[in-house]
Amino acid sequence: MVLVLWVAVASFWVTEQVNRQEEQASFTSLAEEADKLARSIEERVDSDREKLTLLAEILAMGEEAPAEYLALYQDTGSFFSRLELLLPGDRVVTADGEEVSAAGRLSFAQEAARGAHVTDRETDLDGQSPVVRHYVPVVRQGQTAALLCGVIELGELARELPYQPYGGQTAVYLIDGATGDFLVDTWHTGQQPGNIWALGSRPMAEGYNDAQLRQGLVNGESNFVVFRSQTTGEYLYFYYTPLAVNQWRVALSVPEHLVFARAQYVRSLLDRMLAAEGAAFLLYLCWMVYYIRRETREMERQGWEDALTGLYNRNRYQHDLPILAQEGRRELCCIFVDVNGLHELNNTQGHQTGDRMLQEVARQIRQDFGTQWSYRVGGDEFVIFAVDRDREEILRRTRTATRELERKGYYISAGVAWTPAPARDLAPLLQAAEQRMYEAKRSFYQNAAFDRRAR
Repeated sequence: MVLVLWVAVASFWVTEQVNRQEEQASFTSLAEEADKLARSIEERVDSDREKLTLLAEILAMGEEAPAEYLALYQDTGSFFSRLELLLPGDRVVTADGEEVSAAGRLSFAQEAARGAHVTDRETDLDGQSPVVRHYVPVVRQGQTAALLCGVIELGELARELPYQPYGGQTAVYLIDGATGDFLVDTWHTGQQPGNIWALGSRPMAEGYNDAQLRQGLVNGESNFVVFRSQTTGEYLYFYYTPLAVNQWRVALSVPEHLVFARAQYVRSLLDRMLAAEGAAFLLYLCWMVYYIRRETREMERQGWEDALTGLYNRNRYQHDLPILAQEGRRELCCIFVDVNGLHELNNTQGHQTGDRMLQEVARQIRQDFGTQWSYRVGGDEFVIFAVDRDREEILRRTRTATRELERKGYYISAGVAWTPAPARDLAPLLQAAEQRMYEAKRSFYQNAAFDRRAR
């Protein structure tokens, strides 16, 4: 039992430790998914920079119309939706070769002064669509002759992300930490990207607050907050980490069930294991109770039952006497039986023959008087009690038992006595029944046929 309890305690402890480790692994996985996305975006931006730089060098060496080169960069696996060329005088050469004025929207002087760079969110030439521009200078004779620009349409950027965390089952955000502007917001699909601070506060889980989120985004920290979704009502784990591009931050908004999917799976397995252990432990306890009770009953039976005849033995007889004294309302009968010739039979035909005779006598007693108050109290002596039974019926059953045994070649002497019930003292009753048994026994041996007491 101590071992079983120790195993149960150890199982609960191991389960708790595994649960904690799986929960920590879930947080680690959340951070790893965000980091993978951040690194993939950085690699894509670096790759785009290299391609723009190469094309800018080609443009710097050529005299042909730039539109021919701009068209070369279409659909080449970058973030860019198209390429443009910003010229002095704030004029833009589009990918189809058209030259348009961008005065009031773009400043060649300001962008050229920054060199190769990526802008934050701004407006396209149509004055409506949000875009990000990636500039690389076209340098001729040491002077910036133009700025090659890769235009990233933010409405398309979400579909061009090089990595989909959690297999695309989570919302992805690209946020300007300086302003709170969304560059990507896959949660609010079909809408123009807004501003995270304009969304207002969310009902935070205990231990988290809006100030913590704002401070973390502004400072470029890697951390998370937990808040309840106003749409689904489920807790969302909002993890954010900085990008090596401007002050951009990558953020993931992951439902609780997805964050802890593996932990919940492992927890369910552990719960099943504990349930199985509990069921096995319960079955073991039930079996132990059954076994102990069975063994106890068997020990009681062996302690109270005569092994040869199956009737109660002298121990049970002594135990039941005080009970019998209180049994009945009218009278209590005692039948004292002695088996005639047992010793002679054992001496002449062996103990097995004598045992068969005792077993047959016991079988006849069970048949005529039952087993509730029937006892083998000595080697060849039996005592039977009958409570509130008709005297004539008892005498008739005694005679019947005697005749049936005689028919099989076995002989008994029986003495019957009565006392009013309940009785304070059974000793007189027992003495009277025993005395009458001896009288019957003397009468039996006075018969010439049994003068040698061998049968």
